[in-house]
Amino acid sequence: MEQNNRILFINPIKIRPVVGPIAFDYLGHVLKLNGYIIDFIDNSFSTDIKNSLKNYLNQYKPLAIGITVRNTDDCYFQSQSSFIDEIKEMATLIKSIQSAPIILGGVGFSLAPEAIMNHCGVDFGVQGDGEEALLLFLKELQKNQNYSKIPNLIHRKNGKLIRNPSKFVDLNLLGSPTRKIINNLNYFKEGGQGNIETKRGCDRKCIYCADPVSKGRVIRFKDPQLVCDEFRALIEQKVTCFHLCDSEFNNSIKHTEGVCKAIIEEGLNEKMTWYAYCIPKPFSDELGQLMKDAGCVGIDFGVDSGDNNILKTLKRDFTVRDIIKTAEVCKSLNIIFMYDLLIGGPGETNNSIKNTIELMKKISPNRVGLSIGIRIYPGTEFAKLVIEQGPLQQNPNIFGVKENNSEFLKPIFYLSSEMGGKSCFSYISKLVGKDSLFFFADPEEQDQNYNYNENLLLVNAIKNGYRGAYWDILRRLA
Repeated sequence: MEQNNRILFINPIKIRPVVGPIAFDYLGHVLKLNGYIIDFIDNSFSTDIKNSLKNYLNQYKPLAIGITVRNTDDCYFQSQSSFIDEIKEMATLIKSIQSAPIILGGVGFSLAPEAIMNHCGVDFGVQGDGEEALLLFLKELQKNQNYSKIPNLIHRKNGKLIRNPSKFVDLNLLGSPTRKIINNLNYFKEGGQGNIETKRGCDRKCIYCADPVSKGRVIRFKDPQLVCDEFRALIEQKVTCFHLCDSEFNNSIKHTEGVCKAIIEEGLNEKMTWYAYCIPKPFSDELGQLMKDAGCVGIDFGVDSGDNNILKTLKRDFTVRDIIKTAEVCKSLNIIFMYDLLIGGPGETNNSIKNTIELMKKISPNRVGLSIGIRIYPGTEFAKLVIEQGPLQQNPNIFGVKENNSEFLKPIFYLSSEMGGKSCFSYISKLVGKDSLFFFADPEEQDQNYNYNENLLLVNAIKNGYRGAYWDILRRLA
């Protein structure tokens, strides 16, 4: 009997502008090397995802079906759009037609895997790195179906979910992916940027951040030559502007310098431009110059606050002085840069907000993004702090879905009562006024939108040829 080697990948969520599900390129690379046939149904470009899925399942019987859960929601206080029920509906539809096992994965899934599996009625999932786990899972499906030794796998046995021990993969042993599972050119044309990771994981201590939980607290580095090979593969597909997916590109100066030097040595800096997320410290004149020489045209610094007390509470390991230094470096090198602020955490007051806004105006980056309300993610130190504060329904700092949401699966935010809760929006609005320096969406102003999801201004700009990080496109449109 001929062995079934057909796998179906599904990107279930439709967001605009589109963002390429990079994980499928990485997973698919490993599976194709091992003889598997990869089919892909992508809601980003489907006019009727349910009909596309029905037609496929009536024609093919895949060995397994993988669904990515990149985000559980849009992480935006003003909209609080959840994607989990859409994924549940898709899983239910699949099970009504076929018995092929469904396996979930992705950075969003990895935050609360058991909760998402139970909500969606799915029996298999991969928490964390999936390149080795998915391959071993498929091999077991074809043989003994003994899943107990597959790292990172969560599986249901006798009605109970079992989480196997975790393991980080050596990204350098996987080789350089061809990046041809998803249609990267289409994503570039409609999303304005390509994506690539030079490393995976984050060892920072920020109390609220999901990345150490979903990607791991151990950083796994890609050899700079492999990074260049991947850039080249995408450039050959006519993708020429990128946003690095690293949590913080400069969270290891040695590796950052190695990647930049390799890009320059390979001459790729003359064929592409790129943007990165960075932390304010360490960031020097020398590093800024090297990044610029390697083709970097924009940096997004996640600074969170311009108040040292708030930075300490959030366990950021830099100070206001370090933030000022980044502005000095970027301006001296003529590098476009922005600061992302996270307003509303524990201890936030009108005074700390004022300090932050005044600092931003003083050092004047190219743009400042204000995210109001901190999304509470399971597994983080912040989530533990909130749990210790007592029932969600009685907590004056909590907004969003409070009922039946003890695992923080649905959108739920912390907005310090010390700054007046939701009234902070009008206060911040008065502070920033109509200053184009700030990306700020006041709920009372319907024409304001700093949510990248379903942002028609961005969609149309990209359609008309704009390329780059979304914050920089919005800057150029102003």
